[in-house]
Amino acid sequence: SYKGVRGGGLRREGGFTLIEIIVVIAAIAMLSSMIVPLAGRVLEDARMAKSEGELKAISTAAGKQKQTAGSYPWGVAVGINDLSTYNAQLVQYLDKRIANDPWNTPYKVRVSSDGGSPAVLTHVVYSWGPDRADDYTGCNDATEKKEKNIATCKDDDVVVYVE
Repeated sequence: SYKGVRGGGLRREGGFTLIEIIVVIAAIAMLSSMIVPLAGRVLEDARMAKSEGELKAISTAAGKQKQTAGSYPWGVAVGINDLSTYNAQLVQYLDKRIANDPWNTPYKVRVSSDGGSPAVLTHVVYSWGPDRADDYTGCNDATEKKEKNIATCKDDDVVVYVE
């Protein structure tokens, strides 16, 4: 509000006008609308990195188990199982028990055969990824970003090939 001052001029009292407050609120809203999606992407990237790290640790632990006992903890039975089934065998080679991925779904172990004689088995430990959907059908060179036995498939599953 303004008060009359001697000499015909106006003097402003302390405080903010409604227009100034609205402009500040609008600016804060615009900045937060840009930052929130960016923070979500950063968190998702961190979860993917954590999943990849845990899968590498699981792969290493499984390799140590194979060296020590002569076979992987899950053996040679073809199929898909939750990794938690094998935690008792793996825990001695891991810093901590790892049962669930960063999206709170169980890591999976998949043993598949090429059907040959003798059969060549493929051992894969994987996470369903951010979509939490059981849609892993395997990665191929056209759909994966593969780096030293670990891959992120097009369907967002994170996979480690155990050798």
